[in-house]
Amino acid sequence: MQAKIVDVPALKLVGSKISTGAFSPKIPQLWDRFVPRMMSIPNRSASGDTYGVCVCHDVDKGDVEEFEYMASVEVEDFAPQHEAYVQMEIPARRYALFTHRGDLAKLPETMAAISQSLDSLDLDVDNSLMLELYDERFNPTHPDSEVDLLLPLKKKTGKQV
Repeated sequence: MQAKIVDVPALKLVGSKISTGAFSPKIPQLWDRFVPRMMSIPNRSASGDTYGVCVCHDVDKGDVEEFEYMASVEVEDFAPQHEAYVQMEIPARRYALFTHRGDLAKLPETMAAISQSLDSLDLDVDNSLMLELYDERFNPTHPDSEVDLLLPLKKKTGKQV
Protein backbone atom coordinates (compact mmCIF):
# COMPACT_ATOMS: atom_id res chain seq x y z
CA MET A 1 0.00 0.00 0.00
CA GLN A 2 1.40 3.39 -0.99
CA ALA A 3 1.89 6.19 1.50
CA LYS A 4 1.80 9.85 0.60
CA ILE A 5 3.72 12.15 2.93
CA VAL A 6 1.66 15.27 3.72
CA ASP A 7 1.91 18.28 6.00
CA VAL A 8 -1.35 18.93 7.83
CA PRO A 9 -1.97 22.33 9.42
CA ALA A 10 -3.10 22.61 13.03
CA LEU A 11 -6.64 21.34 13.57
CA LYS A 12 -9.33 22.43 16.02
CA LEU A 13 -11.85 19.65 16.50
CA VAL A 14 -15.12 19.43 18.42
CA GLY A 15 -16.92 16.16 19.01
CA SER A 16 -17.84 13.23 21.22
CA LYS A 17 -15.40 10.71 22.70
CA ILE A 18 -15.44 7.14 24.00
CA SER A 19 -12.90 4.63 25.31
CA THR A 20 -12.84 1.55 23.12
CA GLY A 21 -10.79 -1.00 21.20
CA ALA A 22 -9.95 -1.46 17.55
CA PHE A 23 -12.88 -2.02 15.19
CA SER A 24 -15.38 -1.98 18.05
CA PRO A 25 -19.10 -1.63 17.23
CA LYS A 26 -19.05 1.27 19.70
CA ILE A 27 -17.32 3.43 17.06
CA PRO A 28 -20.13 3.41 14.45
CA GLN A 29 -22.63 3.82 17.30
CA LEU A 30 -20.76 6.95 18.40
CA TRP A 31 -20.96 8.34 14.84
CA ASP A 32 -24.69 7.51 14.72
CA ARG A 33 -25.22 9.66 17.83
CA PHE A 34 -22.86 12.46 16.77
CA VAL A 35 -23.79 13.03 13.09
CA PRO A 36 -27.34 14.32 13.74
CA ARG A 37 -25.97 16.87 16.23
CA MET A 38 -22.89 18.05 14.35
CA MET A 39 -24.75 20.41 12.02
CA SER A 40 -25.66 22.55 15.04
CA ILE A 41 -22.01 23.03 16.06
CA PRO A 42 -21.04 26.68 15.45
CA ASN A 43 -17.89 27.81 13.61
CA ARG A 44 -17.61 24.66 11.50
CA SER A 45 -14.84 24.90 8.93
CA ALA A 46 -15.85 25.68 5.35
CA SER A 47 -14.69 22.23 4.24
CA GLY A 48 -17.21 20.46 6.46
CA ASP A 49 -14.61 17.73 7.03
CA THR A 50 -15.13 15.31 9.86
CA TYR A 51 -12.43 13.36 11.66
CA GLY A 52 -12.21 10.18 13.61
CA VAL A 53 -9.38 10.60 16.11
CA CYS A 54 -7.70 7.66 17.84
CA VAL A 55 -5.59 8.61 20.87
CA CYS A 56 -3.54 5.89 22.57
CA HIS A 57 -2.28 6.97 26.01
CA ASP A 58 -0.37 3.79 26.91
CA VAL A 59 1.65 3.41 23.71
CA ASP A 60 4.93 3.70 25.67
CA LYS A 61 3.89 0.60 27.60
CA GLY A 62 3.23 -1.23 24.32
CA ASP A 63 -0.55 -1.12 24.79
CA VAL A 64 -2.30 0.06 21.64
CA GLU A 65 -5.36 -2.16 22.01
CA GLU A 66 -7.36 0.30 24.14
CA PHE A 67 -7.68 3.91 23.08
CA GLU A 68 -9.92 6.94 23.07
CA TYR A 69 -11.89 7.51 19.88
CA MET A 70 -13.40 10.87 19.03
CA ALA A 71 -16.00 11.51 16.32
CA SER A 72 -15.45 15.14 15.45
CA VAL A 73 -15.91 18.04 13.10
CA GLU A 74 -13.28 20.65 12.27
CA VAL A 75 -14.04 24.18 13.52
CA GLU A 76 -12.42 27.53 12.75
CA ASP A 77 -12.41 28.55 16.42
CA PHE A 78 -13.76 27.16 19.66
CA ALA A 79 -17.00 28.74 20.91
CA PRO A 80 -18.77 28.73 24.30
CA GLN A 81 -21.40 26.40 22.80
CA HIS A 82 -18.67 23.79 22.31
CA GLU A 83 -18.45 23.21 26.07
CA ALA A 84 -21.04 20.43 25.73
CA TYR A 85 -18.52 18.56 23.53
CA VAL A 86 -14.92 17.47 23.73
CA GLN A 87 -12.53 20.03 22.24
CA MET A 88 -9.19 18.94 20.84
CA GLU A 89 -6.39 20.93 19.27
CA ILE A 90 -3.91 18.97 17.15
CA PRO A 91 -0.69 20.78 16.23
CA ALA A 92 0.53 21.01 12.65
CA ARG A 93 2.75 18.09 11.68
CA ARG A 94 3.78 15.67 8.94
CA TYR A 95 1.77 12.50 8.34
CA ALA A 96 1.89 9.36 6.26
CA LEU A 97 -1.44 9.33 4.43
CA PHE A 98 -3.05 6.10 3.25
CA THR A 99 -6.44 5.91 1.56
CA HIS A 100 -8.97 3.21 2.40
CA ARG A 101 -11.31 2.50 -0.51
CA GLY A 102 -14.62 0.67 -0.19
CA ASP A 103 -16.76 -0.58 2.65
CA LEU A 104 -15.65 0.36 6.17
CA ALA A 105 -16.15 -3.29 7.13
CA LYS A 106 -12.89 -3.93 5.23
CA LEU A 107 -10.95 -1.34 7.24
CA PRO A 108 -9.12 -4.08 9.24
CA GLU A 109 -7.67 -5.38 5.94
CA THR A 110 -6.48 -1.88 5.03
CA MET A 111 -4.89 -1.43 8.46
CA ALA A 112 -3.05 -4.75 8.06
CA ALA A 113 -1.75 -3.63 4.64
CA ILE A 114 -0.65 -0.30 6.14
CA SER A 115 1.23 -2.11 8.90
CA GLN A 116 3.08 -4.21 6.32
CA SER A 117 3.83 -1.09 4.24
CA LEU A 118 5.25 0.78 7.22
CA ASP A 119 7.72 -2.04 7.83
CA SER A 120 9.07 -1.74 4.28
CA LEU A 121 8.90 2.06 3.89
CA ASP A 122 11.33 2.94 6.70
CA LEU A 123 8.81 5.32 8.26
CA ASP A 124 8.76 5.84 12.01
CA VAL A 125 5.15 6.43 13.09
CA ASP A 126 3.88 7.97 16.32
CA ASN A 127 1.44 5.27 17.40
CA SER A 128 -0.19 7.48 20.02
CA LEU A 129 -2.42 9.16 17.39
CA MET A 130 -4.25 8.35 14.17
CA LEU A 131 -6.66 10.53 12.19
CA GLU A 132 -9.42 9.35 9.88
CA LEU A 133 -10.42 12.09 7.43
CA TYR A 134 -14.00 11.86 6.15
CA ASP A 135 -14.41 14.41 3.36
CA GLU A 136 -16.58 14.69 0.22
CA ARG A 137 -15.22 11.35 -1.07
CA PHE A 138 -16.80 9.45 1.82
CA ASN A 139 -20.20 7.83 1.32
CA PRO A 140 -20.89 4.86 3.61
CA THR A 141 -23.30 3.28 1.12
CA HIS A 142 -21.11 3.59 -2.00
CA PRO A 143 -18.61 0.85 -2.93
CA ASP A 144 -16.03 3.43 -4.12
CA SER A 145 -16.13 5.44 -0.87
CA GLU A 146 -12.77 6.75 0.39
CA VAL A 147 -11.39 7.62 3.82
CA ASP A 148 -7.89 8.97 4.41
CA LEU A 149 -5.95 7.48 7.30
CA LEU A 150 -3.25 9.80 8.63
CA LEU A 151 -0.45 8.46 10.79
CA PRO A 152 1.85 11.11 12.34
CA LEU A 153 5.53 10.68 11.59
CA LYS A 154 8.41 11.11 13.99
CA LYS A 155 12.13 11.24 13.52
CA LYS A 156 14.08 8.10 14.24
CA THR A 157 15.14 9.70 17.53
CA GLY A 158 11.49 9.68 18.62
CA LYS A 159 10.88 13.39 18.02
CA GLN A 160 8.01 14.66 15.92
CA VAL A 161 8.83 15.36 12.26
